[in-house]
Amino acid sequence: MRSINTLKLSLIISCLFLIGCDPVDRMKIINESSEAIYYFYSCDNSLRDLYIYRDSLYIDQRDGKFLRSHQYIVKDTFKYIGIRGFHGEWERYIDECKGNKIHFFIFSDSTVKKYSNQEIRYRKLYSKHYTFTKEELEHNNWTITILP
Repeated sequence: MRSINTLKLSLIISCLFLIGCDPVDRMKIINESSEAIYYFYSCDNSLRDLYIYRDSLYIDQRDGKFLRSHQYIVKDTFKYIGIRGFHGEWERYIDECKGNKIHFFIFSDSTVKKYSNQEIRYRKLYSKHYTFTKEELEHNNWTITILP
């Protein structure tokens, strides 16, 4: 009897994982700029919560290769970014933002190498600043293209 209950619980938890998480491929950032970039998103344009993880290496679970910070995107490539939570979490996040808009800040690799997070925040040293509504992102298939 105990093993049947354990099996049921395992099955329920597995189903929640399969249908509960927002897909990793929901938001896509394409870097067509002239150099590598870092990104940061927020509900406002203050940068008060800005933190850029520099040169952080982690192991890709798929192939065991070392990769750089999840905020880092090499030029002429793209990256899918996710948000923790359940399906529709991007929508909920944007709905809770001021004016129902999400802000994406783009920082050049050279700026991130040269300045501290505090200085980038204080001097607002971003290369680009994009503001999107949920409807705009849906219209663009949740894709943001960073141009030169």
